[in-house]
Amino acid sequence: MEWGASPEFLMEKEGLSYVEYDLSDDSILRRYITEPLKKVIKYIKAAIVVPERLVLIDEELHYARKPFGQAHELGHHIIPEHREIFYVCSEHDLSPNTRAEMEYEANVFASEVLYPSTLMNNIHQQYPMAMETVLQLSQLSKGSIHSSAIQYVLTSMKVCYLLILVSRVDEDGNRCLMIKSQIASPSWIKKYKPQYFQKDQIFQENHVLAKQVFSVSKEDVSKGSIQMTTSKREFQFHTFYNSYLVFALIFED
Repeated sequence: MEWGASPEFLMEKEGLSYVEYDLSDDSILRRYITEPLKKVIKYIKAAIVVPERLVLIDEELHYARKPFGQAHELGHHIIPEHREIFYVCSEHDLSPNTRAEMEYEANVFASEVLYPSTLMNNIHQQYPMAMETVLQLSQLSKGSIHSSAIQYVLTSMKVCYLLILVSRVDEDGNRCLMIKSQIASPSWIKKYKPQYFQKDQIFQENHVLAKQVFSVSKEDVSKGSIQMTTSKREFQFHTFYNSYLVFALIFED
């Protein structure tokens, strides 16, 4: 059963055209962007040209992220206050960390398109707290694992936390994990605090979290426990490495 609405179907209903293009090549954008925007053109991942009813998505944006980008730009078209001439959105604008009000509102709209409340209620009531549940949510919604993991934690009533990490090699040639972003559930924020780990925190190869990630094949779920020194308690963690990002779901027993 498919739960989330198809952004392409909704765009068609709204009379919008959709094109994937190399947005780092400013030839398609130069008619619309101002001179200051040309300096940041390499960061543009999605755009909507309102007069031409045209949605553009960077062809280099990860395929699993494209539906969220489509729904995000559709949000700029649908929300009355957003109906300007032209919107360009970076990958940061397509993440929950954006501070820009209109980008945040477009993200909320995109989340409602891909992750309706009926789907999320079903997921939280019928499935256990687990990384496998995040993967199932991604399949049901047709959204990326990235956006599915974020939505899963943000809507959970349980005390849980999401780390999104990248694999790196340190100056000594050892593998490590570095935090790219972190998301807390409402219950976690109430009990602990919104940002539990340091920004850009590094987990060396011998750390239990990194050790567990690197000990299994990519695209396999690994599980373990981690001792938090700040709270003096042990948490369970499930990790998944999709060859692009590492997702670590941390939660109480």
